[in-house]
Amino acid sequence: MRERRRQIGLIRAMGLTSSGVRRWFMTEATCVSLMGIVTGMGLGVLTGYLTTTRSTAFDGGVLPFGVPWGVIAFIT
Repeated sequence: MRERRRQIGLIRAMGLTSSGVRRWFMTEATCVSLMGIVTGMGLGVLTGYLTTTRSTAFDGGVLPFGVPWGVIAFIT
């Protein structure tokens, strides 16, 4: 909490208005969220692909791999 208070004070001292500070925090939160979404989707698709194509649990059978892009887009 203290670190953010100092950041806000520094940014306000540089001349940014309170709405500018709010916009800056919203931009930061959006970037962090998008990075998490992209990383999670990538790791999920990679894990699913490796599980279905390289797993020995399926007695040598190869399962078809498909990505449900519509479901992923809806959840995102």
